[in-house]
Amino acid sequence: INNDDMFNNAGELLSDNNQIKSSGIDIIRFNGNDVSSYINRHESTKKSVLSQLEDVENLFDKYYPHVEEIKGMYREKVEQVPKSAFREAIVNALIHRDYHERGQIQVSFFDNRVEILSPGALPKEISEKDYIYGIRSVSRNPILANVFKILDLIEKFGTGIKKMRDSYSNSHHKPVFLIEPKSVTVILPNLLYDDSKFDDKSKIINYFSINKKATREDIENKFKLNKTSAINILNELIKENIIRREGESINIVYIYN
Repeated sequence: INNDDMFNNAGELLSDNNQIKSSGIDIIRFNGNDVSSYINRHESTKKSVLSQLEDVENLFDKYYPHVEEIKGMYREKVEQVPKSAFREAIVNALIHRDYHERGQIQVSFFDNRVEILSPGALPKEISEKDYIYGIRSVSRNPILANVFKILDLIEKFGTGIKKMRDSYSNSHHKPVFLIEPKSVTVILPNLLYDDSKFDDKSKIINYFSINKKATREDIENKFKLNKTSAINILNELIKENIIRREGESINIVYIYN
């Protein structure tokens, strides 16, 4: 509450009757790994950001339950997507997003990944490198951040990206961070998604759906393909409108549509 006994924006965001139009989480469970069809959609709006966090975590638990694996003589419960990374990504989106930007946080659940899109660019004081490597942190909503810290929903400012990376430290899968002019997206791969029996084309589609962009050389090295085979598959994916080609002929980047 401010000096005029009126709620400030942080108070409104924490209110059970939160009416800030840009505050909310749009949650979609897609059928498979692309956006051609979805199974379920839920909007968490007109409630406290704390309740929004609870809503999206409950759906995460529903769609990515622990899986039992036999290791030696014992059964162990294994995470599909590290929940600690997911929570960090959601909390970061809630406390750092630009609430002046129209649009809600978007959470997309796929078989092979989770995507969390936060509306608004990075704060002007933060570079892409600062954000991705946790070099420097500037809180866009400091009151909200302090409340989350008091509630132990964050440990300290500026450590969220490192925690996301650390949760994947024992896997060849890694989180992906996409910094766009009007949004920031975190992509968390499913650790248990197995594409080993896919053909090369399907493996490459799966790779692009998570990493979003790559050069031809990246594809050759990743999938042990020769230049001709890589070009043929990439051209097929362009014709099928799965990826597009961008850049000069000497430095072409292929981007997932």
